[in-house]
Amino acid sequence: AETGHLNTVLPLGCELQSRGHEVSWIGILDGQPKVLSAGLNFLAIAESDCPQGTMARLFADLGKLNGLTALRQTGNVLKQSANWLLRDAPGVIKKAGVEALIIDQVTASPGGTLAQFLDLPYVNVCSALVLNYEDSIPPCFSTWRYNPTGWARLRNRAGYVVMSRVT
Repeated sequence: AETGHLNTVLPLGCELQSRGHEVSWIGILDGQPKVLSAGLNFLAIAESDCPQGTMARLFADLGKLNGLTALRQTGNVLKQSANWLLRDAPGVIKKAGVEALIIDQVTASPGGTLAQFLDLPYVNVCSALVLNYEDSIPPCFSTWRYNPTGWARLRNRAGYVVMSRVT
């Protein structure tokens, strides 16, 4: 339900809808107003776990953290989100008659698992480019400056190993 993800994927949904496809967004209630204002259907998951305002609270809490603590908490939020998705989305998808999924990269693992479990075709949309590991670029959680030297690339690789382990 984060703005950066909604703003990159909603135009794709609108384009598909303009070509005659029925498009529904599956997510927590915080995304509903933006999805509906874009003219798309909204299918809620985790309604009791994530009432309206959940993302604002999570971001406020994350804003008080930094470094590995913040990364670890982000991993916990993603894990919790995956649990809600895997618990609620199969029923929502079946009830709505969804025929294919477009999955945000941040939910790629549970999303791909979900699509495979439901035997649905799917594609991933990369709205979070910081998750595309590139050893010439320091990990997003670090304060390291860009440095093209070999030692910095090794440092960055080590940082991505830590990031993968934590998340």
